[in-house]
Amino acid sequence: MSNLARFDGASRGPWGSLLLLFNMNQISLAAIGCVVMIFSLAIGPFTQQAIKTTVCEKHMISADSSIPVARIVHDVPPGVQNWTSSSNASYISQLPRQYGVPGTEIDFETKAAVLSGLTVRPVDNSSAFAVHCSTGNCTFPVSGGITHSSSGVCSRVHPLNLPDGLTIDHMGYNATLMMSVLADYSLDWARPAAEPFFSSLLSISTLNFTVLAYTGNNCSLSFGGKNCSKAAVNLWPRDYAVGVSCILFPCVKNYFGEVRNGVFKENIVSELPSLTGPPIGKAPWGFGGAFIDHPQFNTPCMIDGQSFTANNISTVWNTARTRHSFIETQIEGESIMMPSECIYGISANYLTALRSFLRSVFHGSCAYGAATQVPTFVTCDQWWLGSLYNRGNATLLSINETMNNVANSITNAMRAGGMNMDATQANVTGTAVQTTVCTRFDWPWLAFPTMLLIITLLLLLVMATKTLLDDAQIPIWKSSILPLLFVGNGIGAINSSEDLDDVHKEANMTTMSLKFDGHGWAFVGESHGGRLDTVDRQTNEE
Repeated sequence: MSNLARFDGASRGPWGSLLLLFNMNQISLAAIGCVVMIFSLAIGPFTQQAIKTTVCEKHMISADSSIPVARIVHDVPPGVQNWTSSSNASYISQLPRQYGVPGTEIDFETKAAVLSGLTVRPVDNSSAFAVHCSTGNCTFPVSGGITHSSSGVCSRVHPLNLPDGLTIDHMGYNATLMMSVLADYSLDWARPAAEPFFSSLLSISTLNFTVLAYTGNNCSLSFGGKNCSKAAVNLWPRDYAVGVSCILFPCVKNYFGEVRNGVFKENIVSELPSLTGPPIGKAPWGFGGAFIDHPQFNTPCMIDGQSFTANNISTVWNTARTRHSFIETQIEGESIMMPSECIYGISANYLTALRSFLRSVFHGSCAYGAATQVPTFVTCDQWWLGSLYNRGNATLLSINETMNNVANSITNAMRAGGMNMDATQANVTGTAVQTTVCTRFDWPWLAFPTMLLIITLLLLLVMATKTLLDDAQIPIWKSSILPLLFVGNGIGAINSSEDLDDVHKEANMTTMSLKFDGHGWAFVGESHGGRLDTVDRQTNEE
């Protein structure tokens, strides 16, 4: 009977299972069931660890998300000759940008961008043009680590290692001259000393100029003045001078950009020089042929969310000709229909006007003030050249940094008014995401509860199989107390084929009560026939 009580206790909870487990001498199915019952205490904590709340990002389909780019940089609508005529006045007022006198004068936004690139370090892209992200967190389609591309201006700086027998004398014999900047129409004289890539860029460059400056970069300051490693034996010893050639040229810049917590971050992934090519395209606004100088097919090119290269760009014409505008061009001698979204270029008139302005900017010198001034100081005839002089510490690295700032600043000005081939505002659309709280499932935490469930199902299957194969057909009483009352106290008998439902039917026709008959407490029952029987008795005897 005590074993029966232990089995009954084991079926009711982990404590009873633990007691039964310590009273077993061998491993059995009952022992495995006890272990499962004990370990079931850990199901709750494991399940709680599996379900967690975390910060997540939800895509907002209707929210605005875009970055401005410049696929095509125009100067003015081609074909418009008389800008003051009344017929063009209303139309001109609707243009997205004005570039001054066509082909001769650059717009004031670009002029300001050039000077800003010389004086502000580093260039802040977040304030140069309007990035739209209504939620403060936006992502953009990525292909090869690139989210968007834009026409722009790039820079290269190369040290002046002159060929044997060639010297430079921009400064003349002037003991007060500290730096000379001279815009050159040609750098052919430096080609033998320049690297091949730098030389190849000269044919498409917008501006070439040289810088020759005194530098104290190799000297240290002390109370007695500058201490240099070697004494100057002539006016321009090599150790104290820096000479570089600089070029600015049209290019396509590939970026990776995103908006996080309301801050726009953008990095340059690569820069591709615009190759010399034939004029392409038709004029936007319907004014005849537009001359786009140095057109460039940029790869990879994103069309309808798919990335295309030169190998498969021709297939777009067959699948998307009704949704995109196309331009006939050639790649490796083969004529194909190119989506206008893949072509980047800058108007020849714009480059001409930009070249004219840059030559006036990068031309001048810096020198000591008058000898009567105490203390003496260096001034530049054009104040912005002080960024190249770098307080007398000009180096190849500092000049390269300055020119990169200028190139990026000009590119940002182009992007602020950049357009597509059809004269619509060019931008790259992305997905706005909103930060919210999500429920996350750590599935490994559910491995333990799942294992217990599988073992429990196996035990149930084994018990059911043994019951079906048992010739004696012992009834399964489960946790019901009725069979013990009926069989053990003479109220009735249970047949081997009788199941628990039959026992419950018999119990519905039997009335029982707990009474004290003078000898002790007893269950007495009255059957449906009216006979009273003693079911169980608990005596008061000790």
